[in-house]
Amino acid sequence: MIEYIPLTIALAAFIPKAQESDRKKLDTIFRNIGFGMKDQYPVLINTDKQDHYTSYIYRKPLGLMNNEKLEHIIGHSLSKPVHVSGKRDMEVRVYHIGNMPRWDYEDIPEQDEGKWIVPIGKSLDGMEWHDFDKTPHMTIAGTTRFGKTVMLKNIMTYLIERNPDDVEFYILDFKGRLEFNPYRDLKQVRMIAGNADDAKVMLKMVWEEIQEQMSYFLENKLNNITKTPIRKRTFIITDEGGSLAPKKSHTDKQKKTFSYCTEMLEEICRVAGALGYRNIFATQYPTADSLPKHIKMNSDAKISFRLPTGYASEVAIDEYGAEELECPGRAIYKTHDRVTVQVPMLEDEDMEERLKGWELSVAEREEVSERRTNLDDLE
Repeated sequence: MIEYIPLTIALAAFIPKAQESDRKKLDTIFRNIGFGMKDQYPVLINTDKQDHYTSYIYRKPLGLMNNEKLEHIIGHSLSKPVHVSGKRDMEVRVYHIGNMPRWDYEDIPEQDEGKWIVPIGKSLDGMEWHDFDKTPHMTIAGTTRFGKTVMLKNIMTYLIERNPDDVEFYILDFKGRLEFNPYRDLKQVRMIAGNADDAKVMLKMVWEEIQEQMSYFLENKLNNITKTPIRKRTFIITDEGGSLAPKKSHTDKQKKTFSYCTEMLEEICRVAGALGYRNIFATQYPTADSLPKHIKMNSDAKISFRLPTGYASEVAIDEYGAEELECPGRAIYKTHDRVTVQVPMLEDEDMEERLKGWELSVAEREEVSERRTNLDDLE
């Protein structure tokens, strides 16, 4: 069985001759790595040839499960991009095109499927979109400079451009507010917190709003915002959420603050999705501490850029793969299925240029400055 064969040994297995077809190569790979049950191996039952890929559909022996390393092994053996999917019948999709090139935010195609759909990136099969009204919460993982914060800014920019009067943001920027501070004067940005103390105050405010929304829903016998004419959606974005993980050097007071913030984010994921609140939690190196389990469990959309280890990939997306991503902007997007995408690039100056039309006037800034800058007074 493939799960008992180390990856290095599997990749060193005999690779079929170049003149063989991909179909014959796949049969040989299955046998070389022992992907079967006793003397039974997957049997090809259909072939579907498209312009940029060929799908090979296999009937697997009863009881044979797909292995998360299988896609990686086949791709290396064929020297082509591949995607493996399916349960009872297994599809091995072999692409005839190369890897996905870098592309820019300005090249995102138009879509009219819904207000709360955002672009994730381009896969080998085309654009991948995410609908926050169908899947309200998301986690994002990835090592520094591989695209995690760019993904957050893509989402924020796209939502503001499409819903300038209906979207609002609360942002926990644990890089000292440096990443999102340039956007503090946008009318859609309610507040930006740069440390745990400010985050605690912010999340108290958010929770009070949630309670008010909950009371309104109960009074009017509502159970999901998507079934109402309510247009507003509130996004809580956390960048570098690992900063909420307590360390031995922290004081008891600090640990209580971290715990409070984490519990509030978990509650938002648990109960507030139906009320119109969407949580996006990003962390650099996902562990059981830096990616709280209740946030992960209630976030059915998971995105991961490159991670340093297979263990981190398992924490982030429940399977290996993110450790194999090779270039900035390349990510795995996982919901009910898994797809690899290239995320569009959005430079900070381009984002500022696109959004400057929604900056508050001087008078409006003065009106809200206390709420945004003097958070300690709100405790």
